[in-house]
Amino acid sequence: MYARLEGPFRSCPFGYTFKKGQSINYDELMLQDGHVWIGYNYNGKRYYLPIRTWNAQTGNIGKLEQLNSFKN
Repeated sequence: MYARLEGPFRSCPFGYTFKKGQSINYDELMLQDGHVWIGYNYNGKRYYLPIRTWNAQTGNIGKLEQLNSFKN
């Protein structure tokens, strides 16, 4: 799963690959660009990670990514 810099869009610059077993404490949740994103700070940078798909037309939200752990 790819964390992004600058904003919650797949077109934003790549931040790093979020790997199985990693966890983060997030402080923001948003719907954007066909995904549910969490936002968090790490080492002085702001990252955005897509954790579910989201359909803006229907409001349907996909299954939570099971690859990693997320903490609020």
